[in-house]
Amino acid sequence: MIILQLTLFFLSIFIPGVLMEKLFIKSHTNFLFKLALAYGMGAALITLELFSIFFILKLKVNLTVFYLFLMAESALLLYLIFKNKLNFRLPELKFNLPKIKISSIIIFILILIQIVLLSFNALARPPIAYDNLTMWQYKPKVLFYEKQINFNEQQSTYLGGGGHINYPWLSPMLSYWLYANLGEFNDSAGNLINISYYLAILIIIYNFLKKYLSAAVSLIFVWLFSTMPLPFYHAYNGYADLILSFYLLLAFIFLFYWLETQAKKQLLIAGIFFSCALFTKNDALMFTLAGFLIILIKLFIVNKKFMAGLKNSALYLLAIILPMLPWLFIKIKYHLAFSNVDPGIAYHGEVWQNIYWALFLNNSFNIWWFVVIISLAVNIIKIKKQNNLILAWLFLIFCFCGLTMLYLFTEEYRFAIDNTALSRNFLALIPISVALAAVSFRQIKPTSDFATID
Repeated sequence: MIILQLTLFFLSIFIPGVLMEKLFIKSHTNFLFKLALAYGMGAALITLELFSIFFILKLKVNLTVFYLFLMAESALLLYLIFKNKLNFRLPELKFNLPKIKISSIIIFILILIQIVLLSFNALARPPIAYDNLTMWQYKPKVLFYEKQINFNEQQSTYLGGGGHINYPWLSPMLSYWLYANLGEFNDSAGNLINISYYLAILIIIYNFLKKYLSAAVSLIFVWLFSTMPLPFYHAYNGYADLILSFYLLLAFIFLFYWLETQAKKQLLIAGIFFSCALFTKNDALMFTLAGFLIILIKLFIVNKKFMAGLKNSALYLLAIILPMLPWLFIKIKYHLAFSNVDPGIAYHGEVWQNIYWALFLNNSFNIWWFVVIISLAVNIIKIKKQNNLILAWLFLIFCFCGLTMLYLFTEEYRFAIDNTALSRNFLALIPISVALAAVSFRQIKPTSDFATID
């Protein structure tokens, strides 16, 4: 029975996800990449729909009615497929074994070992981290048992309850939807959500790098990511940081494609994924602003196109704001801030040491950030000759600066001092850093179909 329930859960995500992919992206890439995209887009869409029902309409969710709604979306998908004569390119699932190098097979096996180890960890124990019990899994638990959102400010479950009622709802709502399908609160099964995002990140990194590097080199960087303890741990601890890193990775990739081609559609898609990130964690606000700065630099300083800069900036902001309207409305109506601490600006220089530890010493769990710096140093001459790579690295630097300033000048510094959030906040940038460090080694420009979009 549980197999059927899980199948329904994932189908409810993939069907609207494929619909979104067909409507907006129409990627000409392999089946697994489409599947990874569909998972992320479908999860964002279905959680936004559920959020609107619970918070905007203030209704309870009837599974039968909601599945009828999903069936209507499926009918729309089939209509679009027949109307546009689209197909799923299933032949891409076939592997031409004689052309696969032994080195690629070995690296793939190493990645597979990491995935197996991760699966054992995830299925063997439920999430027990503090923030998970008091927030990320507390909200879906309350929603599962109460069947609705409590709007009584005097009660402990007000707006879902938990430690932070101002946190976005993508992760808790997706967990709720899983439990609603299972018919029980099963936080061990909830680990399947983050595992799926983890696998999707691996697929997306490989697909992105394969356009610029050989299959073996691309797999090496995917393997490096799979060996990092911090993403590995967050694939089964129930926090939203890994989910945030997924949407930021996609936003970065399509922003990078836009830097290469100046196609407005890619900028639109980048904005949509930044919007998904904002519906995942408030921290995404800094990364969204970093993307906006890159757009301004590209159009106003590099290209010196004032009108194009205004139009593209407006398009980017519109793509971010429109999907976020239900959440922004609730934030404004119930006076929910982006931060959990009191306002105030003061310099906290003692944070520098903790940032250094979080990146390079005992709290980093890995040597990855040394690799990033080495990649930048080795390729600095090549990067300087390509404006798009310079801007891509600037995006990563701006994101780091945003996080650093947050801890240096606001009351958030306390979370850096006790390291309750510092290390995992940097996790959001790890997939982007892997993609960027690897693509900096590219020798030739990608083929004309690299953009993956019609």
